[in-house]
Amino acid sequence: MTRIFLTGGTGFIGQHLTPLLLENGYDVSLLIHRKQYAGPHHPNLSTVQGDIRDPNSLYNLLEKVDAIIHLAGSISETTLYRYIKYNAETTQLLAETASRFPSIKQFIYISSQAAAGPSKPGHPISEVHSANPVSEYGKSKLMAESRLLLSPGNFQKTIIRPPVVYGPGDPSFLTIFQVAHHQIRPIIRHGIQELSLIHVADLCSMIVGLLLNPRLTHDDIFFVNDGKDIHTVDELFTLLQKATGKRGIPLPIPIEIMAGSAYFLELIGTLRGKAPLYNMSKYKELKQPSWCCKSEKILGFLEYTIKYPLEIGLKDTYTWYRQHRWL
Repeated sequence: MTRIFLTGGTGFIGQHLTPLLLENGYDVSLLIHRKQYAGPHHPNLSTVQGDIRDPNSLYNLLEKVDAIIHLAGSISETTLYRYIKYNAETTQLLAETASRFPSIKQFIYISSQAAAGPSKPGHPISEVHSANPVSEYGKSKLMAESRLLLSPGNFQKTIIRPPVVYGPGDPSFLTIFQVAHHQIRPIIRHGIQELSLIHVADLCSMIVGLLLNPRLTHDDIFFVNDGKDIHTVDELFTLLQKATGKRGIPLPIPIEIMAGSAYFLELIGTLRGKAPLYNMSKYKELKQPSWCCKSEKILGFLEYTIKYPLEIGLKDTYTWYRQHRWL
């Protein structure tokens, strides 16, 4: 049976990817660090306590592995050094350790569109565009990509750059739903106006589609989205209103308030030793007018049909939040 080593399996995306891998007949070794696995047990699932910052703890795990899917990383830190430590350095260590095992045929790294940087309004970026990250988070993810591609492993290296990922169980996107649920429709001047999105179920299906795909003959990078390259923020909140059944009251939010809030929250987080989800790195991303990418490459390669276009995906997510009393 084909064995997959998965990091970050206890996170938002991992909680959806793990059962999908099992459904497709894979044997999954799930690396557990701080957060415990809360999903159902399965005869082909094993959880192992370990730390990818300590390659010696991974030797026994990797010697029988056919492929690696690396989801683990940090989305919120207070300095570039810490982003590099938890994103770039861990990816490099895992790739270098994996290179010692000839049985490993593929290393899939889940990066981010932040590694590529923003797009120009009306012009989504594709895999041929030069990367230009604007945030510390994006810089660390691009560095992780580079270190993976430069690693000595003979395995095929696949990099996936998702835009905004949302879906059931997502704590990050919950804030957007809370705003819509409380009948607020924010209007951000001189900030993000366009974006690409993808429902977590479609993202996981694409990951599985690329996993040990025999048509992958060289290292490659893929952007992904929900089949529509450009969504406007206005469209997003219109569909949120439809999903929640509540009318939103327009509320202008000056960009200065967003900057001040990010600085204050990051300062408090630094003092407490825990970075908030909204910080100066995130503000640097939000003040860009457009974060859009093309998905025609991966959709064509996999001949994949999107299952959750935005309207259906938002309704699905809102239903889950309500059923689990997150809203």
